Amino acid sequence: SLAPEYLMPALHRLATRSNFFTARVSACALLPMAYRFASDEQKAGLRKAYTALCADDTPMVRRAAAHKMKDLIAVCEKQDIRADLISVYRELSQEDTQDT
Repeated sequence: SLAPEYLMPALHRLATRSNFFTARVSACALLPMAYRFASDEQKAGLRKAYTALCADDTPMVRRAAAHKMKDLIAVCEKQDIRADLISVYRELSQEDTQDT
């Protein structure tokens, strides 16, 4: 499988190293699909990147991350949801900005 070797590093670069919000929005869309093919170590890194995307300075990135949360939760294990994603959900649900 090429996903662990090529897709995960590319997705991580999109999510964390880009100065352009469009790359981070694209990472939000790709993350749930790529998560299925990741190793356990890579899954932890993807959840950390997703958490960072949910706290991004740009409202469009936070909105894209919130929009894909359902898809990510569908492929995550229960303990990972409890440990990493519940707090992110609470933070996003309490935002009152127009774009999120």
